[in-house]
Amino acid sequence: MHETVLFRCDASPQIGSGHLYRCCTLAAEVVRQGGRSLMLGPAMEACPAEFANVFSEWKQCSFEDETADAVRTCEFSGLHQVNKLVLDDYRIHDDYQQILKQNDLHWLQFDGTGQKNLWADWVVNAIPGTKADLYTDKLKNPVTRLLLRPDYALLRPDFAKQVSPDSARERAGRVFVCAGGGDDKQVLTLLLGSLLSMGEALTLCVVSTSTNPGLSDLLHWIHQNGNGNVELRIDTDDMPALMRSCAVAVASAGTLTYEINCTGLPMVLFSMADNQTAQARAWAASTGARYLGDYKQLAVAAIQSAVSELLVNTEAPVNRLVDGQGAGRIVQEMMEFSA
Repeated sequence: MHETVLFRCDASPQIGSGHLYRCCTLAAEVVRQGGRSLMLGPAMEACPAEFANVFSEWKQCSFEDETADAVRTCEFSGLHQVNKLVLDDYRIHDDYQQILKQNDLHWLQFDGTGQKNLWADWVVNAIPGTKADLYTDKLKNPVTRLLLRPDYALLRPDFAKQVSPDSARERAGRVFVCAGGGDDKQVLTLLLGSLLSMGEALTLCVVSTSTNPGLSDLLHWIHQNGNGNVELRIDTDDMPALMRSCAVAVASAGTLTYEINCTGLPMVLFSMADNQTAQARAWAASTGARYLGDYKQLAVAAIQSAVSELLVNTEAPVNRLVDGQGAGRIVQEMMEFSA
């Protein structure tokens, strides 16, 4: 394969790092299959260490407006002889896409709502249960390929390895807790306080990032209230092993949910942004995950009840919909296309 693929995405404390992680995962697969990956996105310091050598070139740029960003993307594509693009930014609408079409570019676009017009050659929506008719009136390109449902979920390479979880005895009482890779909006302290007050012997495995603006407050809270029952992992480099060591996950309903499902953990979910609501409800319908609503509506009693119920039934098998092979499937679809 002699393809050059340009990725355009963003990451910040406000929107988290889910978009960046799935782009990096896809970029690594492009390289694995013999292609070349380039990035227009956040500062290179945001790139996870495991993907440090994936991109041949990385250019930092902020999103000003659709027109300016689309023109810059086209110019960068021409300069580097880009064959295909991957767009992972929900601010990309009609104007942006029309400029790409005028420049004869072909691209893959992520979409989780089916609410806007799409001219992409490939549209990825990995939400469980998604049907093609969601896009009946939205596809403007007659050759668009829809890549739907969790077969196309993008997980970091380590999740594709078939590794058994820790034993039931080792996992007993261990709860994975995460509010995404950005600003946790003090949700983590609410969750921790709720779980620690349940009166059960729980170990709370909390994941956050060094870019979380509330990290210092979280550290202080754990020091004052954790009582040795909280394990805090910052920028962890072994998420699969951490998940496999737990019995239940309490998490925001972003891209992290696909990793959790792949490891077989039952989930208690809440949404940190509007675009996570449909995904959370889909996981509840397809796997029995408990959805508690928007993070602003989280109540102590609801958190405790959902976690208690799942802890009692940890031996019940989870309906695993994610196998970790999504990146290979997507790249294969893209490479089979010729303009």
